[in-house]
Amino acid sequence: MWNPLQREPATEWEARVDYLYNEGSYTVDENNAAEIWNEYQEIILEQLPVIYQVHSLSFSGVRNKWDNVFYDTLGGLEGNYLFLKEE
Repeated sequence: MWNPLQREPATEWEARVDYLYNEGSYTVDENNAAEIWNEYQEIILEQLPVIYQVHSLSFSGVRNKWDNVFYDTLGGLEGNYLFLKEE
């Protein structure tokens, strides 16, 4: 995710994450796989190699009186065809 073309992991935690990713992908036993993925996620959350920021300055509020409201984090609010709900 952060440096895919490096010859070998630059840090110990990167090596461990690579190992856990491969092990988790091929582990059939659900309990063992859960332990592997839990450790993987703990390392990622501690080291924070990637911080996703999508529309950090975007904020929308929509009342429930509108009928066909569609909102996603990439396109935002699609407000071209909003209609009031029939009551």
